[in-house]
Amino acid sequence: MLSLLSRLEPTGKTEIAPCLIQIGSMLKHRSLVMVFSDLLADVEPIFNALRQLRYRGHDVILFHVLDEAEVRFPFEGMVELEEPESEEKLCIDAGGFRRDYLAEIAVFREQYRTECFQRGIDYVPLDTSMQFDRALTEYLISRQARG
Repeated sequence: MLSLLSRLEPTGKTEIAPCLIQIGSMLKHRSLVMVFSDLLADVEPIFNALRQLRYRGHDVILFHVLDEAEVRFPFEGMVELEEPESEEKLCIDAGGFRRDYLAEIAVFREQYRTECFQRGIDYVPLDTSMQFDRALTEYLISRQARG
């Protein structure tokens, strides 16, 4: 499974909330649901879908995967950024933008951490600088140790 997941390449736009709701309706027994996503969509529909999964008794683990550059914002000087789904471009001064951007990313991740904690969902923030198989294995070992 890890080998297959590590070779996947993202393509196109994904509506994660409807996908989670569909998965939840297909599961007939309490199940372990592992979600891997950048969660770059409206938060409320995602929160509602996660709540539905928990309400139905599923054990949910949310792996919040962002690109390393999205987490660290390593850019300098004038930078042209492109929104991958709409291809809209924005030219910014990275130095002047960095602090606000990093604060927003922290708030974004904290929203998910808080919501997940309140719902009994494991929240695992990851970025692409981490070896995927190692990060997943370490998480699963720590989860097993918790009981």
